[in-house]
Amino acid sequence: SGVDVSALAQNLVDAERAPQENAIKAKITKNESRISGYSALSFVLDGVKTALTALKDQNSFSSLVANNTNTSAFSVTAAATAVEGSHSVNVLQLAKAQRTVTEGLASPTASLNGGKAITFSLTVGGTSSDIKLPDGYDTPQNVVDFINTAKKGVTAKLVNTGDGSSTPYQIVLSGPTGSAGAFSLSMDYGTGSGSPGVSFASNNPNNQSASDAKIKVDGVTYTRTSNTVNDVVAGVTFNLKATTSTAASIDLTRDTTAIKDKLNTLVQSFNDAMSMLNVVSDPKSTVDTYGATLVGDSTVRMVKQQLRSMFSNVSS
Repeated sequence: SGVDVSALAQNLVDAERAPQENAIKAKITKNESRISGYSALSFVLDGVKTALTALKDQNSFSSLVANNTNTSAFSVTAAATAVEGSHSVNVLQLAKAQRTVTEGLASPTASLNGGKAITFSLTVGGTSSDIKLPDGYDTPQNVVDFINTAKKGVTAKLVNTGDGSSTPYQIVLSGPTGSAGAFSLSMDYGTGSGSPGVSFASNNPNNQSASDAKIKVDGVTYTRTSNTVNDVVAGVTFNLKATTSTAASIDLTRDTTAIKDKLNTLVQSFNDAMSMLNVVSDPKSTVDTYGATLVGDSTVRMVKQQLRSMFSNVSS
């Protein structure tokens, strides 16, 4: 008959498939649009959640700024428990750890006692203990290692002063900060020669005596073992750095900048969310991607209602 049966069959199939295919494509397009709308809502609602979460920090409502007239002598930090007010501060003395330095030694491995045992008697804060170095362990490095291993409250290190002499090495002993950390050390050389031994000169310029910190606040003098003082003014921590010749003053004032910024962010996040809710539900919206994607969607109405309730009801 000359009829193209194959083409005719294909045309009939295409004609029957077209309405169904178009319907499916329309559903796909609609669902993709709804997904875009829901994604937009999720984004702006996350912004609201973040802004609300930021307001759960008590420090946002009670933070203080400490204005200090002598920052070179001490620094001040105020916690949420601090209260507004002014205070007079005088740093009378800094807390220091005792530092005792030996006289010069020839090398880290030189024998100090002819290879024989040495016993150190160490007293820290009134408590005495012995540190024993056995035969063959009488070098400056051995002394440092055994003192540190004993963990009696005093630490040791071996330094090279580089002073050009034949005895450039020194053992530096350091105790805990504060007068209670003062220590003393004596040696028993036993059957050894005690030569050259370990000697401490009281007039060594590198020595330092242990001392407590003393700070006068509002006319009252406080003595502490550390240069970090946090129990003199409620909620306030002083970090002492140098003594003062005259009284400094600190003013604790309320800092409202942080809470203002967080409240403004919250308001903006609410407005952004409401704006997006209107865009996705407005059938006349011309906004690309999101506009009119959730027209008549009950979720939009529910979210609007809940969002308004969150901002108008009493907060927990």
